[in-house]
Parts: sequence; structure tokens; C-alpha cells
Amino acid sequence: MTIIPAESSYYGWEIGILNSAEFTSFLSDFLKFAGTGIDSIGVEEVAFDFDYLFPEMPKSMREELYQQLAKSDENSVAIIKNPLGKRYLLMKGEEDQIGLMQLKTKHRHEKGQLVDFSIDEESGGTQRLINLIPALFILKKKPEKVILLDELDRRLHPLLSRQFLEFSLDCKIAESRSQLIFTTHDTNLLDLDILRRDEIWFVEKNQQGVSHLYSLAEFKIRPDLKIEKGYLNGRFGAIPFFGNIHNLGWIGCDTESSADTAKV
Repeated sequence: MTIIPAESSYYGWEIGILNSAEFTSFLSDFLKFAGTGIDSIGVEEVAFDFDYLFPEMPKSMREELYQQLAKSDENSVAIIKNPLGKRYLLMKGEEDQIGLMQLKTKHRHEKGQLVDFSIDEESGGTQRLINLIPALFILKKKPEKVILLDELDRRLHPLLSRQFLEFSLDCKIAESRSQLIFTTHDTNLLDLDILRRDEIWFVEKNQQGVSHLYSLAEFKIRPDLKIEKGYLNGRFGAIPFFGNIHNLGWIGCDTESSADTAKV
């Protein structure tokens, strides 16, 4: 079972790219398919300058990191971030040499040449997508895997969330028992053309704040019913109920203030 929180980073990028051409191709192809502007993705070695890249790292922490890598086997790795959020891969190579690598995305310039970007230079939505794509690769390669994904639609365009879901269903190999279980607020995904009735579950809180889950399969509905429209109209519950905005006292105060200002 793999749990992917709403604000999570996948820490296997660099290792996966270094060790698997199939993983690299899968990642690059989906990023191009999703219209991110990324032509390909890879890992590049950068100058090993700790004083420049990690000026605030205490000396004791740096020495401890070196000692851990020195005791480890060849090809051992560590992921570290600097204060600016840039992420690097420390890797122990041959003859105990330590290399420093960084994930790079490549965009094609209008004149045709490729231009490198670091991950932190990509938009929040693109970064989120890069963190989610490995889940698709796992579903494709492992026949008995359960992935719990919180807030699938976070920072993603509704059409991209939908495409991600459709692609996850297509990724499953024959006889696969893998599952993707996700939470979402994207009503665009309430579609029986994608999911079965028993695959759609609602979560509703009672007055004590306790959450209850129930399936769409518990409702008798017409085959042609638009589930999204029915949900937003409150037919299935699990929607917020708002009080009277006038009870907040904001609108009346603003109106009186505007009137007083006009009189002055």
C-alpha cells in the first residue's frame, strides 16, 4: 500500500531516472501528453560546491552526511534540499567518489534548442503532476498494489484530473488487482462513463463532525442521470450548507459605511 498525501514529493525521481529508461520515458511521455511544455526530463550532475549550494547547513550535519555515505555501499544515495527549495541527489560512486545531481526538465525553445529548468522553476500544477505520474507507473507495473491518493485534483485543471483518472484505469494490466483510491472535490469526475456506481463514495459530516461514507450504489437512479448535476443539487448529500450571509453583519455594515462616506 502506498499513501500519497495532498502535499507530498516523490523521492524516487532521480533514482528511477538513473536506473530505468522505461520509467524515464513514461514520465517524459506523460508530461508531453499533458501539455506542460516539457519535452523531456532527466538528471544532470552539478558542481559539488557545498558552501555555495548549502551555505546554512551546519558543519556537524555536513560531516554526518559524509560519514553516512562513506560507510554505505556503492550507489547509495541521499536526497537533500537547500534553503531555496532546490533538491539534490548525493550519490556515492566508484572509488568512494560522491556526486551531486539535480533533476532537470527540458523545454524546447522556439528556435528548436532545448533549455534546462530545475523542478522548482516549474509551475505548482506541473510539480504536482510530476509527483503523481510515478503512481501511474506503479499501477502499470505492479499487479497487486493499492494507492491511496489524497486530493487528486489539487492544483490540476479539471480536464487534467479527468485524464489522469482515465489513464490510471488504462494503465492496469490484465488480471491486475491494483487499486487507486482517491479523494477529490472535483465534481467533474462524478461521471458514470468513467466510474461504476459502486466506485463512487460520498463523505458527509454530521453535526458532531463525524464523517460517514456511503456509496452511490445505495441510491436508485436513472441510467441517464447526470451524477454531477444531481450531486450539486443536493440529491446525494455530502455538500456544504451555508447560512444566511446577512447574519454575518458584513453587508449591512458595508452599506452604512458607504452611505456615510457619500454624505461626507
